[in-house]
Amino acid sequence: MSESPVLSPQALLVDGSEAMLRPRVALHPGVEHTILWRQGRDVSGLLWIQGGFEVPEHTHGRSEHHVWVLAGRARVGDRTVGPGSYWHVPVGVPHHIAGVAPEGCTLAYQFVSRAG
Repeated sequence: MSESPVLSPQALLVDGSEAMLRPRVALHPGVEHTILWRQGRDVSGLLWIQGGFEVPEHTHGRSEHHVWVLAGRARVGDRTVGPGSYWHVPVGVPHHIAGVAPEGCTLAYQFVSRAG
């Protein structure tokens, strides 16, 4: 049985097994996510892309996007990236990502609001 997230005025800790048990929401065919933390417009979460699927090109008008590859391989632009890779997308920059490994990829993401 997993434990509840640890909450305090300064910290939130979600164990890996707890994160994997959180409800997933479909964003696109073959793409799911779960939110781990949210405060206002700032959001941190996990994203799963099945092999052969993608997050279509889009932009974020109010937030910059930080992405870390945790497992598998993904295609970002003309590059294939794997575990440990980091990607920053400024506000308003078009971007997309695709799962290229047969097992897909697992990503951690964070949106940081830059608009008032």
